[in-house]
Amino acid sequence: MNHGPASSVWHCVGGDENIKKFRKLALKQFKIDILKQEGLWFADIDFCIGNGIPVTTFNQRAGDMVILKPGTLHWVRSLGLTT
Repeated sequence: MNHGPASSVWHCVGGDENIKKFRKLALKQFKIDILKQEGLWFADIDFCIGNGIPVTTFNQRAGDMVILKPGTLHWVRSLGLTT
């Protein structure tokens, strides 16, 4: 739930095979294990697109609630002050 006042941009990757591919590429290219070093690196959307990883991107505005399927890989960037 975003209580605002700013919005947040979400990026999500679903599906076991897509997440495995994402993890393998991040480890190879950036030496980051996304499952062991969570929060230390955030993928650029071009990383996903350039590597053929399906990614969903959306803007969560104040008052919006986000519900994800369990196991969905996601990262969020606030566009300002938000709770």
